[in-house]
Amino acid sequence: MADIGARREVFSWTYDEVELLFRVTLDYKTSKVQEKVDWESCKCKYSDIGDLFQAQYPRTPTEKDFPHDLSAITKGKFTAKLKQIPIKYRHAVDIGRRSGQGRVVLMFFELCEEVWGGSPATRTLSSGIETGDLEESSSGPSSSPSLERSNDSPQPESSESSGSLPAAAVVKHRRDLLQAQLNGHRSDTMKRKLPADHAVQEDLKIKACSR
Repeated sequence: MADIGARREVFSWTYDEVELLFRVTLDYKTSKVQEKVDWESCKCKYSDIGDLFQAQYPRTPTEKDFPHDLSAITKGKFTAKLKQIPIKYRHAVDIGRRSGQGRVVLMFFELCEEVWGGSPATRTLSSGIETGDLEESSSGPSSSPSLERSNDSPQPESSESSGSLPAAAVVKHRRDLLQAQLNGHRSDTMKRKLPADHAVQEDLKIKACSR
């Protein structure tokens, strides 16, 4: 009995098995959407998804990693997986970053989004909020170009800051303001110099008369 319990504890899903589970879940969701049924409200969804999973699980060796006998992947195991991953995925959406919720969510985030996503917050995250996820992942460069964007990249000037003016008009307006400030500075400088120059002229006149 102890040996059986130990074998149950060390069971671990491979990434290929997880991907297959997600894809049959997506197929199930799609079929229910076509029937105009909320798939997550279906009481028999876990049994139905389990049947799809077992039907598509390879019976013979393939290039992918499907090492388990189907009898080892019980309904309880894939039911627990299907309950666990949405929680982690939605938490990743809530905190605004893909990493930190396990490598399954990080590697299959887009697939998770297809199955459990659709909210505005999810779309914001997929467009790229957290560039640090790229550094934290050891699975190689992300396929999403939005993650490769740097927060230091120059952002286009907003229409509000430019007064909704064309770019050429904005440049001319700023140039005129700068020139006006420069002219004002020169005028103030000349005014400060005038009293000193006047005093010098008066001093020269006094010296000329004394001669």
